[in-house]
Amino acid sequence: MNSNNSKQNKTDHIVTFIGDSDHKTSINTFSNFEILNKNNYQKDDYSIGGAVSILENTFADILGKEDAMFFPTGTLANHLAIRKLCGTKQNVVVQEQSHIYHDSGDSLSRLSGIKLTPLGKNKSYFTLKELENYLHELNNTRAHNPVGAVSLESPVRRKYGQIVPFKHLESISNYCKSKSIPIHMDGARLFIMSAITKIDIKAYSQMFDSVYISLYKYFGSPFGAILAGDKNLIDGLHHDRRMFGGSMHSANIAAIATLNGVEEFQKKFKHSISNSKELLIKLNTLPQLNIETIENGSNVYLVKLDSDINLQSFIKNLENKSILLNQDEIQSNKIRLNINVTVLNQSVTKIFDSFKEAISQSR
Repeated sequence: MNSNNSKQNKTDHIVTFIGDSDHKTSINTFSNFEILNKNNYQKDDYSIGGAVSILENTFADILGKEDAMFFPTGTLANHLAIRKLCGTKQNVVVQEQSHIYHDSGDSLSRLSGIKLTPLGKNKSYFTLKELENYLHELNNTRAHNPVGAVSLESPVRRKYGQIVPFKHLESISNYCKSKSIPIHMDGARLFIMSAITKIDIKAYSQMFDSVYISLYKYFGSPFGAILAGDKNLIDGLHHDRRMFGGSMHSANIAAIATLNGVEEFQKKFKHSISNSKELLIKLNTLPQLNIETIENGSNVYLVKLDSDINLQSFIKNLENKSILLNQDEIQSNKIRLNINVTVLNQSVTKIFDSFKEAISQSR
């Protein structure tokens, strides 16, 4: 028992600038079972009922939607939302840099016969003019394949978490509604975006016919996603979920972990933002590194280190002080820095001193 507590305490002091959530370990995962045992929720049956229903109702309320449904993955939630919105018009407009276009294995076209039309090449979003031009071109073709839906992701992971500006989302949404084209939001990180922009979550979600939210990225759930929309969208969708192999025998653990974590995240992340701003200002005073901000950025920054600093040694020295950096996207002595709630696990002064010491030890 003491051994487990010491491990947990060590985990609680880790600051990880990797991803959007707490440092994921087997200890974190098994702690979810403790949460499960402490709560007197009824059991779900193949992801229906129990804590799953409470979770669905909670997110429908947060997002201002009529209904919501749990999914084991965001990929499946996005897929089935677009599949239902498109109906017989099997053509969906997406961002060229979106998760749906690049990271879903062409599942919409291969499994549901829906064509993906990418706009805004190598940008975080396409413009209203690009969408208008595409629809105009489409209407003048001999073999017409009408657009069944438009999908927008924000923040955009592949573009360092760039946020699609609210006014742009609004203009695209209004245009789509004027053309009776359903619009879907890949809002995996919507709660992060809302905290950064200080724009209410409902203000975002009301612009879309369907909204997907990730449950595991920052709410402490081991897996899961929520899809919210009106009752016509959600009604009967559990049959499609089962057809695609997404009706888990029990999803209570994911539901309870999320219900436990969603309110805590919203409180903690606001403090994380203020602490990280103070930290980044202090880090920028070090002559050996430079913090680069991202245009329309969210919680992602780039750290550029002097060329005489051994990057691997720098990363290792910080790891020895329970500060973890992303090693997957290192280029030209530049490191991606993701701000999340773990920045609260150590004081700003302690993190700054660790960076300063790691630099001196890595020359």
